[in-house]
Amino acid sequence: MKISQRLNTEVFNFAEARVDPTPFPHFSIADFLSESVADRLLDWFESEAPWSSCNIAGFGSYNELNLRTADLPAALNVLRDDESMARITAAMEGTFGAQVNSYIDIIAHKLLANDTVGVHTDNDGMLSHRLILHVHRGWTPQHGGKLVLHESAGGTFPPARTFPPRHRDALAFEISQLSFHSIRRVDMGERYTLVYGFFRP
Repeated sequence: MKISQRLNTEVFNFAEARVDPTPFPHFSIADFLSESVADRLLDWFESEAPWSSCNIAGFGSYNELNLRTADLPAALNVLRDDESMARITAAMEGTFGAQVNSYIDIIAHKLLANDTVGVHTDNDGMLSHRLILHVHRGWTPQHGGKLVLHESAGGTFPPARTFPPRHRDALAFEISQLSFHSIRRVDMGERYTLVYGFFRP
């Protein structure tokens, strides 16, 4: 059985992963994270998670926490245990056709009303890909906070693809000098994401 097929019956559903090259290689999947894990993660984010506030000039403000070191409920260890990390790595490599380092960063982000994140690439010379999982309690367009992929032509960064942060949905993309993306203003409520960061071998 293929890695993606095993993941499909467990926590992460890579079965529908198809890379779109425009404006840079990425894929999006609805209902990627299992319902039980997504609901438990959202409950923890909203109640017990030890968030730290961040504010980066020219970038935006947000709250974050490191899931590698956080005291997670036992039911959420599947989001970071060695078996899951090996399967996610294999699925990402197979989907994008690229090798990545076996170590994966796992960072959660929380945005509040009026928070926004400006256009950036994440290209630091070390990261190769990101996998972003959304958990949200009843997202509607009125909540805002859509993730936008941008064209790089002319330095004006026009939007090319827009993804709402719907509960259990995922977006993954290749990081390069062209991977311009942003998050539109959160208009109401809280916007939560779990971000897996993959490194070059």
